[in-house]
Parts: sequence; structure tokens; C-alpha cells
Amino acid sequence: MVRTRNVITESALAIHGQDYPEFVRRFGGDAHFVEASEVGDAILAICSGLLDALNGQVLNVDRGGAFSDNLFRLYHARHSFGL
Repeated sequence: MVRTRNVITESALAIHGQDYPEFVRRFGGDAHFVEASEVGDAILAICSGLLDALNGQVLNVDRGGAFSDNLFRLYHARHSFGL
């Protein structure tokens, strides 16, 4: 299973609305989104045989989101949010 952060596609815009990316960027920053090509690169790497030693059930393609998607990120960016 491949798990990602938000990927902006026509389907995502149809579900969430055209203003969704702008809203999320305001509070989550540009790094909140990943490109479809990043997900594809991860899948290609898995299928290539170069990562045969990789194990586990979930591959996170999230640019280290666990380290940036929390209150610490918000605290450090508080001035840019006017907090």
C-alpha cells in the first residue's frame, strides 16, 4: 500500500472545491501537497527490484509529513500565520 499526502487532481478539486489548495497552502504550506509524479517514482522504485529488501505494509510518500504536520510546525510558523 502506498500512502501519500494530498495530491491535487481534477477529482480532488471536484470533491473539495477549487479553493481547497489555496486554503490548505495557507495553513499547511506548499509542502502539504505531493505531485503525482512523486507517487509514481516511489511505485517505480518498488517495482524495479532496487528495493527488494524493503519490508512493511505501507510506504509513506509524504515528504516526511510525520515530522512537519503537527503543532511544532504550526508553532515555528506562528508569525507567518499572525499567531
